[in-house]
Amino acid sequence: MFFDNSFEHGAWNKSQENRVVLLLDLYHPELTRIEKFLLKFILKHFNKSEFHGIKNSEYQKLLLDNLISRSSSNHMAK
Repeated sequence: MFFDNSFEHGAWNKSQENRVVLLLDLYHPELTRIEKFLLKFILKHFNKSEFHGIKNSEYQKLLLDNLISRSSSNHMAK
């Protein structure tokens, strides 16, 4: 499933399962080199701030804690 972020849209995960999102930056083939350069510059800074927000979310911290806990218990079991 793809979403075009140039149009307002919404998506929900109403299941009990985790949702994984893969973000891709694709450009229209008719964009000029300058337009692509400017979009890349803007997206680079936007993606950094968005990733920072995800990285510091409570859910992300919980996942990281679980991963560290599992890694520690697996290491001790060997």
